[in-house]
Amino acid sequence: MFGKNMDDIHDFLEGNKIKILYIGTMFCSTCQALFPKVDEIVKNLDFVDLMRVEIDEVREVASVFQVLSAPTILVFHNKKEYFRFSRYTRMEEFSEKILTLKPLTEGKKIFSDENPS
Repeated sequence: MFGKNMDDIHDFLEGNKIKILYIGTMFCSTCQALFPKVDEIVKNLDFVDLMRVEIDEVREVASVFQVLSAPTILVFHNKKEYFRFSRYTRMEEFSEKILTLKPLTEGKKIFSDENPS
């Protein structure tokens, strides 16, 4: 799924699933190479949704989410950012971090100071 404007992005972040925003640019070779790897991991996880956003098309996404390099991968649940990966991301680490968030989608806490949604 591609985000074409900030309304698309805000609508996407609604809901109980883990939401991943993959923010890149059209002419970034790392962005183009990394996205298929992220997509491959996410498509096997039914508790995760993925949206790709190109800074070239939605310029304000960089300032709204304080993105300083591309690609940047933002991981949310209930509009709260839990993880951020930038530039060169190890897929093993990415996958492990995503799996730690699954209990949130089941109404459980993952940190002792957190209230389940």
